[in-house]
Order: sequence, then C-alpha cells, then structure tokens
Amino acid sequence: MKTSSIYTIFLSIFIMIACGKQEKKPETVTAKKNDIEIKDGMIYGLACEGCNDTFVVMIPTDNLEGKPMKLNVLHAFKKRKVIGKLEPGDWCAVMLNEKDKTVADIVINMDLIKGKWVHQVMPEEKENARAMIMLEDPDANVDSIIRSYMQPVERGFQLMRRGRAATVGTNFLGNDDNPYVSYPAGSNYASWKVAFGQIIFSEADSIIDPNDPNMLRKIANTNCERDTCDLVMLLKDSLQISYKGKISSYYRAQ
Repeated sequence: MKTSSIYTIFLSIFIMIACGKQEKKPETVTAKKNDIEIKDGMIYGLACEGCNDTFVVMIPTDNLEGKPMKLNVLHAFKKRKVIGKLEPGDWCAVMLNEKDKTVADIVINMDLIKGKWVHQVMPEEKENARAMIMLEDPDANVDSIIRSYMQPVERGFQLMRRGRAATVGTNFLGNDDNPYVSYPAGSNYASWKVAFGQIIFSEADSIIDPNDPNMLRKIANTNCERDTCDLVMLLKDSLQISYKGKISSYYRAQ
C-alpha cells in the first residue's frame, strides 16, 4: 500500500473520530478573520458527520484539532449553491455570508470536482471544402464525404491536486491536418483554483520558445488566458460550468 493511501486512511479515521465526538451537538462557530484563514474569499475544511440540506458541519483545515463549525446552508441549497454532495472526510470550500458568519452562501466539494472532465466537440466544415472535393472528383457525393468527416471528439480538462490542471484532447485543438473539416481551437489550461465561489482556469505562465531548435528554453506567455467560470452543478459523474452566460456540460472520463 502506498504511503499516500495509508495517510488518507488515517486522516479519514481521525476526521470521523473528531466529528463523532461532536456529532450530537456540533457547536455553531462564528468565523473570524483572526482565527480562521480566509483565502480568496473561501474557508477550507473537512466535512464531518451531520451534513445535510440544511447544515454543513466542517473542521477548518488550519485548525484540525478544533471544534467543528456548523453552518446553515438552507438558502444556499435552495439557490443550488451547494456544489457537490459532501461525505465525511471530503475537502470542501465555503464562502460565508457577509452579514451572518454562521451562514454559508456557497459550498463546494473540492474532492469531488477533481478528475478528468470531458464533453464531445464536433468539427466545422471548412469554407472551401466542397470546392476542393469537386475539383478532385466532379462526380463525388459531396454531402456524404463531408458527413464522413463529421466525427465528434472528447475534449475537456483534468483537475488535479495542488491546483494543477491539464487539457484533455490537445491533439484536436485547432487541428488543420484534415482538408475538409477543422476542430475549434481551445484553451490549454495548466492550473485551477476556486475564488469567491467561482472556478478560475489559467494557462501556463511560460511556454516553450518556438525559436529554440532544442525546444528547451521557456519564455513568458504574454497571451496567458484566465477564464473565470461559475459552478452550476456537480455530481459524481456530471459537471456543469457557466462561462460568459453559456452553460457547458461535462461527464467524468476514466
């Protein structure tokens, strides 16, 4: 058994024991900036027994030996701002209400959101595709040939520990090898984080220098993109995010 797996098992046991001691009457704690770390508008912690549609019980990660916090999430649940069902031991992020620190406006299951998420992307017909087909064979069935190239591909992203990310399906990003269709170009994400209840994807700050024949030297990525998205829905095998008002649906890939 790997060391990381052993550590995870012992950590889960510790959380269940710690939460179990407080299971009957988890104390409602008023969060203060002085005693609980708030990063990017969020408090991070480990879920305990007692989480439901009305309350979230959690231990802040910067005070694992402290008492669990009991936060009211009824309003957040009704507004679909509880992103991902929590199980004991899950790492979660919480954004507190500005006026009432015993209320959570947003709850995100940070363990459940990790993984490889993809959706199917269809290619687009190139502008001169039909003319090219007719030049090669005037008797060709143009529609049939175009349809044969209209094959969907999986594209998406992988969210990993410590804020690392990777793009899935990079070999189809702006692929111009096909003479008749092309796949829309996409972003190549290198990192991710949660801030103020949203998820932020970022490209790499540095890229390989295209002028380096050995492809070893890196230069600053002056066109580095950072996409801020709203989390709409998170289930075990489904994810929905909204970017600039457009909702995209993904499924979990193996």
